[in-house]
Amino acid sequence: MNGVQFIKSILRGDKKFYAPIVVLTESHDQSLFKIYNDLGIKSVIAKPIDLKYFNREITAVLS
Repeated sequence: MNGVQFIKSILRGDKKFYAPIVVLTESHDQSLFKIYNDLGIKSVIAKPIDLKYFNREITAVLS
């Protein structure tokens, strides 16, 4: 199971429960970012991680 399949399986679950999802990936492929965005994922972060950017993204997703 790859990351996209995993996210789809989570999103098929109970719709009463919502947990924000942040994807951390080693890929810099913009088409993969688009797939995640189309699934409703608001934050996709590519490695290596800039900790200030990561902190801003986590804060934004949890707001």
